[in-house]
Amino acid sequence: MNRLTLRIICILTLSSCTQNTVPKSHSVMQPIVPPDGFISDAILGETLYDQHCEDCHGRQGKGTELGPALVHPAYIQQYHPNLSFFLAVRKGVKSTQKRFSDMPAMPQVSAEEAAHIVKYIREKQLEAGIYKNNYKRIPSYLASNKSAQVD
Repeated sequence: MNRLTLRIICILTLSSCTQNTVPKSHSVMQPIVPPDGFISDAILGETLYDQHCEDCHGRQGKGTELGPALVHPAYIQQYHPNLSFFLAVRKGVKSTQKRFSDMPAMPQVSAEEAAHIVKYIREKQLEAGIYKNNYKRIPSYLASNKSAQVD
């Protein structure tokens, strides 16, 4: 066997070994937050919330026996910053209340969809009078004339 043939065999062997070592579901890591410049929409967020969140967190975020109310003072930005919602969607979260089970990760929900959902939740909190946006910086994807200002 000449060296060229040996090299080709080595390359083919190595490439076949590494092709399937990473499971397809883990091969591309999904982003946690949307890209810079993304603008969220609370109306679309309501539709996505109804599709992905309502079964556990209730109509308009009011909670059920399966999951806590998100339109509640405990979930305002001071205690649960926006990033905590994004991390819950991407990675799941252990329940801090014994009456609720852990929230599983929601890999089918993209970072952009999560931003729409968070926008919807913050709007509902604002309407309920429990979300007061007095923070200096809020991500542009959650900003609107109604609920937030961006530096």
